[in-house]
Amino acid sequence: MVKKKLKNSIKLKAFITALIMVFVVFLLLNSKSRSYEMSYTIGDVKVIEKYDNKDKFYTFNIKYLDIDTNIFSLASYNKSRHLIKDINVTNINNNICLDFSTKGIALYPICHNNGGYYTKYLDRDAIFKEQDSYNNVLIDNLNNYTYLLWNYNGFIYINNYSKYNIDLFKKDTYNLNLFYQYNNYMLIPDYNQEWTFDRLYMININNGKTTSFKMRFPVYFDSYFLGNQNDNIYIFDRKEEQEYYFDIKKDDIFKVGNKVLINNKWENVSKQKLINKGVLFVNDKIFDYYIKDDILYATGDLKITNRKIDSLVKVDGLNVFYLSDGVLYMFNPLKGEKSVLKYSEWEFNSNNMIFIY
Repeated sequence: MVKKKLKNSIKLKAFITALIMVFVVFLLLNSKSRSYEMSYTIGDVKVIEKYDNKDKFYTFNIKYLDIDTNIFSLASYNKSRHLIKDINVTNINNNICLDFSTKGIALYPICHNNGGYYTKYLDRDAIFKEQDSYNNVLIDNLNNYTYLLWNYNGFIYINNYSKYNIDLFKKDTYNLNLFYQYNNYMLIPDYNQEWTFDRLYMININNGKTTSFKMRFPVYFDSYFLGNQNDNIYIFDRKEEQEYYFDIKKDDIFKVGNKVLINNKWENVSKQKLINKGVLFVNDKIFDYYIKDDILYATGDLKITNRKIDSLVKVDGLNVFYLSDGVLYMFNPLKGEKSVLKYSEWEFNSNNMIFIY
């Protein structure tokens, strides 16, 4: 009798263990991200909701009257579906705006008229308000970023915690044509040298510390950075017609064949194409910003601002930084425009002057 009870007890434990394992596997499978597509209608608005598991982004195709556009989200995967719960539609003088109520994800509102698509914040221009200053740089809202501003022989380093100068070179360099941003590092050649450089400076953005390393091969300033793969930074020397890569961990430079990285795949390319066309590594962006006729737009021809844009400085996810009339602005389609910094030098030179981390 005791043996029978023991045997039944063992069977029960094994059954419970198996149930627990099945439940755990179910939870793991249910929480694992995967691509999907679904359609639904909210009022008169038709929605096609998609998730791309390969590139990790959401697309919402929105159709309403003359509106047929895509809204993008770079939010983390949400196991829920039917993420748009309600849509508020307003129509004032044929200016149609759609605001989205969502679950577990944030979507930016869009508007439409005969001129095309535009952000709801189009006419809500930020007004610069000086909160602080350093070395003739006026500061409004730093938005938790670190800024390196080129001052012709080094950088002005500004964030919420520190403000100081990083002095690098003895002579002034008005156009910083050769540089590379890599993770939390800024790479810049030794501009104290003239035609070629054999020293590379590396600034750690987290603490402003500058290190340098001597290279085995001198590289002409008539070069350009192609991109990077992990800790290897690739550069092409037009004069020598040679591609190199800097190994950041080994502090050394190596020769390599003519190749570029396109969407994480290596492709061979001719020397002539590298010389004439300035081929760069490419990794397609799902959501991006661009300038057309001095006006800033986002993917889907979504007009961002009426300001005349001098230069596009940085795109970081949904955030975009740009210069207009000597002022640096940041825009996010969920929050609108904010003024960041003002520097009189940008009224004369708005190229390659600002680096943001």
